[in-house]
Amino acid sequence: MPIEPFAPTNIIFIIKENLDIENDKDFISQLDKLLNRLRYAAPEMIDYIFWGKTKTNGLHEIFNEFVKHDHEKFEELDKIWDEVLKRYNKHGFKSETSGTEST
Repeated sequence: MPIEPFAPTNIIFIIKENLDIENDKDFISQLDKLLNRLRYAAPEMIDYIFWGKTKTNGLHEIFNEFVKHDHEKFEELDKIWDEVLKRYNKHGFKSETSGTEST
């Protein structure tokens, strides 16, 4: 599943598309909180907030809490997670305003 542009908000939207509104309410709520923190963050803080390097939960902690092997969408979510890690480690996020990738 291609994530374009490769940016934190798009990643969260794609994850949410793979969730069940009824069964994953807490997961979705945590993703929404992360999304709100990202929307109001200074650009230089986005990576830190997304990955949870602040005092709030980032995507890594949220995944660890909600995505277990018995989750009905585990395979799809695991593929998204793998793509996010590979692409971020290679080029960082694509700036949502400039269209360039940053590290």
